[in-house]
Amino acid sequence: MRRLGPVQLAIITLLTHGAKEFNEIVETLTSMSIPKSSIYTAINELRRRGVVDVEVVGGRRIIKPKVCLLYTSPSPRD
Repeated sequence: MRRLGPVQLAIITLLTHGAKEFNEIVETLTSMSIPKSSIYTAINELRRRGVVDVEVVGGRRIIKPKVCLLYTSPSPRD
């Protein structure tokens, strides 16, 4: 599996910090001088990989992460 690019990582970071609306993510990243075409390409690639899902809810596009972070506590035997 290929590594995630910087724009894809920025999208994942925004999602982990509570951003859900497509427009909110695009506006935040364009304010950081990232071209919209790069953002759309990154979101499409994340969708293709199954990392995020984009749904239309009440006329708004919502991005839902499909990533589940698993935390395991250290073993007492370590």
